[in-house]
Amino acid sequence: DILLKIMQVNTCGYYVAIFGNNLCKLFNNSYSTVTYSFATASMALISYLFVESNRSHTRNYLSDLLWPEVLDKKGDNSLRQSLHLLKGKLSTDESEPVILTTQRSVQLNPTLFRNLDSSGFFHPPKDCDILHDPKECPSCREQMTGSFLSIRGPVFEGFSFPECEELQNWITAVQEGLIERSRWAIDRIVALLENEHRLGVAVRLLDHFLKMDPLDEERTRTQIALLGKMGNVSAAQKRYVQLSQSLKSELDAEPDTSTKDLIKRIVKGPAVSPKATLSLASDSDEIPVLEWLQVTALVIDLHQADSSEALSNTSQLFEPLLKTVQKFGSVECRINDYGFLAWFGTDGEPDRASILAVKAALEIGKIFEGARKTGFRNVELRGGVHTGRVLKSPDSNSTDPVGTVSKSATALCMQAPPDSILVSSDTYHALRGLFPQASTKPITLFKRQTTGYLLSIFVSREKTPFPEPPVLIGRESERQVFHDL
Repeated sequence: DILLKIMQVNTCGYYVAIFGNNLCKLFNNSYSTVTYSFATASMALISYLFVESNRSHTRNYLSDLLWPEVLDKKGDNSLRQSLHLLKGKLSTDESEPVILTTQRSVQLNPTLFRNLDSSGFFHPPKDCDILHDPKECPSCREQMTGSFLSIRGPVFEGFSFPECEELQNWITAVQEGLIERSRWAIDRIVALLENEHRLGVAVRLLDHFLKMDPLDEERTRTQIALLGKMGNVSAAQKRYVQLSQSLKSELDAEPDTSTKDLIKRIVKGPAVSPKATLSLASDSDEIPVLEWLQVTALVIDLHQADSSEALSNTSQLFEPLLKTVQKFGSVECRINDYGFLAWFGTDGEPDRASILAVKAALEIGKIFEGARKTGFRNVELRGGVHTGRVLKSPDSNSTDPVGTVSKSATALCMQAPPDSILVSSDTYHALRGLFPQASTKPITLFKRQTTGYLLSIFVSREKTPFPEPPVLIGRESERQVFHDL
């Protein structure tokens, strides 16, 4: 069990801290502590409800989020037990409950006071309508400064659920969102403090920021430069050594050349101005916005059936395959010489992404059938399709920074039989019954046993009769696709 420290602010409200290894803490006016022991899933549930407290959540979604590996009925029972436990522990003297539940939804009571230690980076103070740039608004600057002082460690430190893909994606999103926002704020506040000659305060704020992201070399370099300007050479050297050790242990890397040159100049003297080394993460005055997108990944792999023969001349085959996924609205990226990854739904239309990905895979099967007659007789075609949520940042060039969705699609592709595509249950349910003839197959994703759905690409082989098409059910367009294949 993970210990969750819960302390009531007053008789009708809570304050939650998500920075540091205690995960979620609540304080009362006298800062007295009441410690409860929650099971891991209950810990995740209360954390999720507090961070996502601005809306209600369906019971089905929460049970799938926390217990994806169990049957629906068992997941619903687990959710019911966790809610019963939390309601009993998180009780106030008021008649109003902390958690509101119906037969279909769960939500924190919106009438109760609740606040996060991270909210200062996302929500404006009481006297502002929006969250302003700290360079322009003293109130927003004061609030963000207070939020930095509340940082005691990484977001949800030690909070890991690798068996729950959606939950792990959400944890990563919260972490990335806070780091992105706090970088934007710390760069501006430190620049203001330097202009005001309050270097000690700037160093202190950077100390708190680096507790959340200790591997941020750019802000560490800024802090070293500030210490050098203050004449505190020993502290600058100590900070450099700490950075070097962290990079070596975590990333097996060394500090950047600019960081090495900076510490050399500080040691030799005279003091170095940090303005020469401070580089804002973004020159834009706009607050960075991160959002979740539901996308579908299609992985196609071409594999030589006879391992003694080399797979060659694949470029002439890849061109029509890539054009096919582009035709269905995909953004593709080449993986290697034997396959590629294609994304669907990145244009903001997640509802059709799963259907388009499967249609593209079936169209690829049709193209590959023709290619078999012109020199690719011993090549096997496999595909994997998975639908999930990814964190989208305007400054990110990667569709799936965490890699969970693309790794799941790749794992499905590797487990697919020859000349078939293996579709995850998340994707298959999003197909709305358009391909009912799919057969099931036990698969493993992230060490979790689950069920995949097989769709035959119907590729004919030499001396192998073309199989009879199955009974068609669905819309005319889907009927035509299968008829053509």
